[in-house]
Amino acid sequence: MMPSRHHFILSGPTGIGKSAMGLRLAEYFDLEIISVDSMAVYRGMDIGTAKPSLEEKGRVKHHLVDVVDPSENFNVQCFVDRYESIFDQQNGRVLGVGGTPFYIKALRDGLTKVDELKGLENQLGTWGESELRRALSRLDPSRETEINTHDRFRLIRALTLIFSSGKKATELKSKGRPGQKVTVVALSGDRKVMHDLLEARIEKMFEKGLLEEVRALMDGPDLSRTASAAVGYKELFEYLRGEISLERAKHKVLVGTRRLYKHQMTWLRKMDVHWVESNPRADEEAWLRVLELAKAHFLEG
Repeated sequence: MMPSRHHFILSGPTGIGKSAMGLRLAEYFDLEIISVDSMAVYRGMDIGTAKPSLEEKGRVKHHLVDVVDPSENFNVQCFVDRYESIFDQQNGRVLGVGGTPFYIKALRDGLTKVDELKGLENQLGTWGESELRRALSRLDPSRETEINTHDRFRLIRALTLIFSSGKKATELKSKGRPGQKVTVVALSGDRKVMHDLLEARIEKMFEKGLLEEVRALMDGPDLSRTASAAVGYKELFEYLRGEISLERAKHKVLVGTRRLYKHQMTWLRKMDVHWVESNPRADEEAWLRVLELAKAHFLEG
C-alpha cells in the first residue's frame, strides 16, 4: 500500500542550481513548486534569498514564497503544516525545491514534542551566542556541531528541548506522521568551483541592489529572530549600524555563504538522499538523471 503522502524534493546547497532544475522539472510534469527555503517565506527579502523572478513565477506557480512579513516568526511547524496542506490541495502534484535540510527532516520524521518549561526560551534569548554554544557543546556535542555559526534560533531551540526534557536531541523521539514518505534528490558540485561561483553570485546580488534592500528592511519594523539571522542581511546590518566597513561586510557575506554551503552539505550527507553531480547551469547529464528519478515518482509511483 502506497503512503498517503509521498513527497518529492529537489535539494542541494546554496548556488548549486536547484531553482533552474526545479523549474524545468515542474514544467515537464506540469507541477506547482513548494519552496523549501526558510528565508524565501519573508516579503522584502528578495535579492539576498535568490527568490524566483516574476517571469519564473509566471511560468510555474510557487508556494511558500512571500507569505509573511520579516517581522513575523515562521518556524518549522508552520512549514510542515502549510506544505502538507498544499500537497493535499494539489493531490500530490507538487515539487519541493529548496536547501533547508532541517525542514526536509521535519517533513520526513515529524517534530519532537516536549512540554517546554515556561519562559525558558525567552530566558535563553538573553544569553550570548558563545554562551549558548558552550552550553550545548557540554550537553549535546553532536547537536552543537550540526548548528551553523550565528544560528541563535536553533541553539536556543536545542537547549530549550534539553533543559525541558532532560534528554539529548538524539534521545528525543520525533512524532512521525503515519503514511509519510519523502524522496530527496540532492544536487552537488565540485567544492572549489562552487566557492568561486558563490563569490560571483554575491557580487551580482550587490549589483542588483542587495544593500538597498537591506537598508529598506532596517528602516522598517524590527525583524523576527529568524529573518534577522539570514546570511547576507545580518552582515549588512552591521555595516549600516556603522560597526564595520562595507568591504568587511562583503567579506563576511562571502564567508557566511560558504559556511552555509558547508552546513547544508553536512546535513544532507546525514540524510537518505539520491545524489546527482551537477553545476549551477543544470547540465544535461544531471538533468537526465534527475528526470529519471522524478519519472519513477510522478509517473510510476
